[in-house]
Amino acid sequence: MNQSKKTQYSGAIKHKDVCLCAWGSIAFYFFYRFEVDQESFPDLSSNAGRYDFKVLKSAKKDAKAKITYAAQNASIHRAFKKLGINSSHTTDAGRGSGARIAELNGAFLDQIRRMGRWDSGSLESRYLTHFNREAIIICNGFPGRKGGFWLR
Repeated sequence: MNQSKKTQYSGAIKHKDVCLCAWGSIAFYFFYRFEVDQESFPDLSSNAGRYDFKVLKSAKKDAKAKITYAAQNASIHRAFKKLGINSSHTTDAGRGSGARIAELNGAFLDQIRRMGRWDSGSLESRYLTHFNREAIIICNGFPGRKGGFWLR
């Protein structure tokens, strides 16, 4: 439910590339928490047992304590620094890169807008680049179809 109390739905599927799969990542994360770190597995025998379980834990290592924005942001900063990623966005970096990946792979703006629940101004001004890649590709002699301008 969003801030306006409107129910919203979304979906996710596994990624073709196992290294980029969010489902695989969360599976490895849970494996680490419950098998390596020896955290107690939550009681899932009733809905009530799931209500307080947090996927991302606080720094207190309490599975019922919500992670703070500051802790989430600091974790992303540390990961970006280790990987040599320079970005002005942290907690919404995935949202922006997802929109750019969709655009690069041929998704239409209205499809991307609907997927991310963006209004037209915020999608183009905040998450996508400010130039039309397809037009640039075609103007430079490449076919407009997906993948027609990449070197193998």
